[in-house]
Amino acid sequence: MRNFVTTDRIMAAKDKAFKKALFINSPEDLKFWNEDYGLLYFGNEFCQRLMPSVGELERVIDFASAKGITISMVTCAVNDEGLRQIDILSGLLSASLPGSEMIFNDWGVLTLSQRYNLKAVLGRLLTKQKRDPRILGLSKKLNPGARKRFKESGLNPDFIRFLKMNRIARVEL
Repeated sequence: MRNFVTTDRIMAAKDKAFKKALFINSPEDLKFWNEDYGLLYFGNEFCQRLMPSVGELERVIDFASAKGITISMVTCAVNDEGLRQIDILSGLLSASLPGSEMIFNDWGVLTLSQRYNLKAVLGRLLTKQKRDPRILGLSKKLNPGARKRFKESGLNPDFIRFLKMNRIARVEL
């Protein structure tokens, strides 16, 4: 059985409120959905071999359609074969649930989200944020400049302009 994760994520919604999300990588995990959730994340951000099949995505799309929600499809870094599979999945998602999101962790996937008019969201793997818990133990050994670098993400003003120029709707942190 694959793992699932629930997280609180910030959405750029009109009310700027937190929404609770269910993050799954298998349609079998849809059984954990309840009305407390406002978002459904589906996919795998770390391993191309765990990318959903067309049939799995169809099952999740049917579920989301019945609930009146869209999907945030999570993708990982991919090779050419994985890019072809994401191309197929993107077309299916766009045709079935317009307004859904594509969370991309590979710059090649950004072009697919744009081609299929899916909301592009920069994935956590591309933010260059340092998230290793061992960093806390190092903080006393680092000089102030290095300590500051570990607290930052790569979201400087030039990069933010790049995100806006490429219609990237949001950044996952």
